[in-house]
Amino acid sequence: MIAIDDLQPEDAPALAPLLLAAFGPAEGPEIVVLTDALMSDPSAEPRHALAARDGGQLVGMVILSHARLEGAGAPATASLLAPLAVTPERHAQGIGSRLVRAGLQRLTDAGVPLVFTFGDPAYYGRFGFEPAMPRGLQAPHPIQDEHRDAWVVHALAPDALASAAGKLACAESIRDPRYWRV
Repeated sequence: MIAIDDLQPEDAPALAPLLLAAFGPAEGPEIVVLTDALMSDPSAEPRHALAARDGGQLVGMVILSHARLEGAGAPATASLLAPLAVTPERHAQGIGSRLVRAGLQRLTDAGVPLVFTFGDPAYYGRFGFEPAMPRGLQAPHPIQDEHRDAWVVHALAPDALASAAGKLACAESIRDPRYWRV
């Protein structure tokens, strides 16, 4: 039985192996560094870091960190969903979906109107995410044209997208351009 709860400091020894397995040798080490940085970055607050556990063993995780839209009009509060990881041997078992849904519920409960991520539009579309660029919502760094649809947004509050505009400013630890390439 999978349990979703808060990521705890005592999860640290299991976190790096999970991220390395989920993202592989090319991206994994960068994601380990990013995750460590996000967990201690005050500019990421409020932050929601969730864990998926099976019998106490960490099998997945997600972080939703503070962000805001800057540009036309007043800055709008938002959140950035990244990273999301599930150990490869547990893929296609609904663990990632449960983490995303739990994270979206936490954000809704906290009154966050918008959440963004950079990922597979088909996967995230299942949760209500849609391409952000056609709405004039820019990522923190330029995204190659062939990956434009991977920059997605989900409105958690009614009409939140109606007045949303600008460029997303995210936590300091995830502003590095290397996290925004494909």
